Amino acid sequence: MKLFLVDDSVLIQNCLEVLVSDFPEIEIVGRAETPLEAIKGIRELKPDAVILDIRLKEGSGFDVLLNIKAEDPSPVVIMLTNYPYVQYREKSMELGADYFFDKSTEFDEIAPIFKRMIQDARRNHPAEKNADSL
Repeated sequence: MKLFLVDDSVLIQNCLEVLVSDFPEIEIVGRAETPLEAIKGIRELKPDAVILDIRLKEGSGFDVLLNIKAEDPSPVVIMLTNYPYVQYREKSMELGADYFFDKSTEFDEIAPIFKRMIQDARRNHPAEKNADSL
């Protein structure tokens, strides 16, 4: 599974990298700190999932979300923010986010999502499941 990270904090990007290191099936294919870098990278690399912050350098994660959810197929988007306000959650979901988490209290909710996504991918692609057992 290909993952793209969009956060203006290198510290958060590194924490996410450590988190996904427990999943050999996940490859971080790109990182971005601005909306323009994110949209360009996601369009080029076509990740399966994106972890996206709301507040970014030079703009908003909402702009990224709106653009990437217009793509077909669009990646699974996990909004991860320090601004977990109801209005931001609602706007994220309206724009197509699949998940919305608070960085400070719900960071640990991300790993179970990846575990489910990997299991679903294995069910949908039996050849990958068989290759893992070799």
